[in-house]
Amino acid sequence: MQPPLDDIRIRQALNLGLDRQALIGTVLSDKVVPATQFILPKINGYNPDLKVWPYDPDKAAALVAEAKAAGVPVDKPIRLIGRTNFFANEPELLEATQQMWQAIGLNVKVEMMESAEWLKLVNKPYPADRTAMMIQEMHDNNNGDAAFTMYFRYHSKGQQSEMNNPQVDGLIDKAMAETGEQRTKDFQEANRIIADEVIPAVPQYHMVSQMRVGPRVNYEPNGLSTVQFELSDITLNK
Repeated sequence: MQPPLDDIRIRQALNLGLDRQALIGTVLSDKVVPATQFILPKINGYNPDLKVWPYDPDKAAALVAEAKAAGVPVDKPIRLIGRTNFFANEPELLEATQQMWQAIGLNVKVEMMESAEWLKLVNKPYPADRTAMMIQEMHDNNNGDAAFTMYFRYHSKGQQSEMNNPQVDGLIDKAMAETGEQRTKDFQEANRIIADEVIPAVPQYHMVSQMRVGPRVNYEPNGLSTVQFELSDITLNK
């Protein structure tokens, strides 16, 4: 990570300085759910004990001020990068996020990119001249298990990982060789360490799909609806 994002106080401040509730039903659908981790509740390895970050701009600003007093270059620009036509109202979401983060004392600049340019920043090998940046990303693990997501995003050898944490690597490697309850527990513990101790990201929302449902069908769209339907979620009305 590049400064100031290499300081954990800044990563904590980014999470505390985002008012997730304010964006629900305004910029985003009123059906979105604040997220605590990168995988959905239905995926094996999801940790149900993780809590959504509270909105506490005063504490966030205090952390930024503390980091600044310690010599962290908090005035250094942080690029907030979105992907054009990624999802509805993404520019508005990023602009609102930018304003919240600027209010706690950070220098955030929104940039929108076409997919090809965006992919160059999220996939290894990363450009050598990358500066401090936050990249808006989405992920829809539809395999039912955390293995793909956890290795891809958080293992030091993962294609889109920006982490190098031996403890997390070990838990991911161990879980991928296991089955049953122990596999679940090890993925959950890896997610706990990532969320509570490393804080490499700002979890935002589990998004929802919009679709037409016939009057005879009882089905509530969810975050996986664009890639798979679970028959157990669908019933017919009499």
